[in-house]
Amino acid sequence: GVAMATCYLGRLEALRGNIAEARRLFAEPLERYEQINASSFIVEAEIYRLEAEAMAGNPNRIGVPAELLERTRRIGDPLLTAMLTRIGAWLACLQGRYGESQTMSTEAFELADSIGYPYEAAFALRVRGTTKAGLHQDPQADRDRARILFEALGVVELPASLT
Repeated sequence: GVAMATCYLGRLEALRGNIAEARRLFAEPLERYEQINASSFIVEAEIYRLEAEAMAGNPNRIGVPAELLERTRRIGDPLLTAMLTRIGAWLACLQGRYGESQTMSTEAFELADSIGYPYEAAFALRVRGTTKAGLHQDPQADRDRARILFEALGVVELPASLT
């Protein structure tokens, strides 16, 4: 319980733009999860940590590790798969690989939407909107739909890296 709560606090700090604090908060849960070999929790924490690094805006220093993608697929949790796909899309977008980003963000949106996770679907739409802007396409429909989803969930402040 404590490790999970600390991990979620780390994600919250990352979403607020406090990347250094997020990094600090992720360290303990990962250690605890590894001690008890809680593979699905390890993967979830690693995805949150990767998300924080993507939000830090260091796209050329990081990417989605193939090993993490494989472990995520093995676990079979569609939400974790959607998250990791969306993070990969965001990194591709930041690196200027807009075609790849558009494909991945669409996949992430469709998966999150199909399993009933509007929060993750809204994130994917924000990434796709940013990608469309990079492709000189109109991003407004995706941004509007994301805003509607976030508002319906009571989100009052968008994550720092998505504004």
